Amino acid sequence: DLVPFTLKEWKLALADSFLWINGTDSWSTVYLENHDQARSISRFADDSTPESRVASGKMLAALLVSLTGTMYIYQGQELGSINLKNTPIEEYEDVEVKTNYKIVSEKYGADSKEMKDYIKGVSSVSRDHARTPLPWSSKGSTGGFSDSAKPWFIMNKTFKDGINVADETKDPNSVLNFWKRAIKVRKENKDILVYGYNFKFYDLESNEIFAFTKEYDTKRLFAIFNFTKKDVSFKFPDAKSYKLFFGTHPDANGSVTSLKPWEGRLYYAN
Repeated sequence: DLVPFTLKEWKLALADSFLWINGTDSWSTVYLENHDQARSISRFADDSTPESRVASGKMLAALLVSLTGTMYIYQGQELGSINLKNTPIEEYEDVEVKTNYKIVSEKYGADSKEMKDYIKGVSSVSRDHARTPLPWSSKGSTGGFSDSAKPWFIMNKTFKDGINVADETKDPNSVLNFWKRAIKVRKENKDILVYGYNFKFYDLESNEIFAFTKEYDTKRLFAIFNFTKKDVSFKFPDAKSYKLFFGTHPDANGSVTSLKPWEGRLYYAN
């Protein structure tokens, strides 16, 4: 059965994976996508509109660069790629999808409720979503690859909608260009962002806000992210003087304790 995503459970899992670092010299890996996972925007955020895709893609990028450890960005993630949409089950290549489709069909029938639930699950979490060829441009039928050659797997049709390297490179507000800025900020602040320790998570019961602090020497980071489609208010964790140094919205006023939909901010205090 497909388990619905809830921010609370996800935060608890992430918190557990980072809290064990406290008081040790251990190291972690930081990732949201790989070849065995669906696209993170579709799974954890909002791909329902072009605007929400871009906003939530930037928010997830800001979250990743704020976490301690070795960061991995999976191909297509830097573009804000999303899951396949309205794709016939016959076009999936994953052996698990094909095998389980046959099992469900034989046991319950091709038109059964169980089959509809199975297909819904495949459309949400199949690992094939992350295995589509990287779209280099909106040209032709294969996203910049030669039209005379058949790709090893179907193209995600969103390459025609601007989710490709060429279009995003030219768009200063694209997810790709945000990732470039985010990586630059991570390198420039690698002490607190890459090596920070003493994690403390806040509002773990909230299904709207993901917030934590961590430290490095005398520096303190406060990271906060809005996982909803609405404006959400927040409180600073203590009376320290926090300065906003990076976020998804360049026009954000760091002293205003309200986040726009899918907004993320990074503050520091000395």
